[in-house]
Amino acid sequence: MFLREEDVREADIRDTVIVHAGSCSLSASPAAEATAKALHLGREMGRLVSFDVNYRDMMWNGSQEACAAKVREILPDVDLLKISEEEADMLGGEAELPALMERYGLTLVVLTLGGQGARGYFRGRRLAVPGRRAHCADATGAGDAFWGGMLSQMRFRGVTQAEQLTEPLVQEALEYGNVSGWLCVQGRGAIPSLPTRQEIERHLV
Repeated sequence: MFLREEDVREADIRDTVIVHAGSCSLSASPAAEATAKALHLGREMGRLVSFDVNYRDMMWNGSQEACAAKVREILPDVDLLKISEEEADMLGGEAELPALMERYGLTLVVLTLGGQGARGYFRGRRLAVPGRRAHCADATGAGDAFWGGMLSQMRFRGVTQAEQLTEPLVQEALEYGNVSGWLCVQGRGAIPSLPTRQEIERHLV
């Protein structure tokens, strides 16, 4: 059963810290309207709102333009945006990310680069973490491990609102997410390969 607007309750949003979604749930009704409502409520209630573009051809019938249009509709409610190189091209390319941030009021945009690491755009600065050499057993879930790791580290540091982010904290979260994604690709299966905090911290330098 798809999520519906009436399933998104203000009390549930009020009881959370991070509201997160991806573009797959924007691809069709009624989930698209429910997702937009959840993100908007999150912004209105001062929650940390996170969005992963996570484009999938099958979900959008091969139309990157349709996906990009829907993503642009919800960006005014987003604080933290995760995007791949291909997805960045859908929205004008990496060079346009600072302008995109200014236009929609985004606090942080993270561009994932697969085995080459990631770049973060934050308050006019470009941060980066390098890729790590790994034997890739299964890349499924690597992006989720990266972003989940980042968000987890932000929460571990007590962040509840985008305004509390600082450059050192964002850099630390990028490094944490980078190790999380790196560990994930060395295992098999999207869920079984997700690392624990203890596993991640053993590899942080």
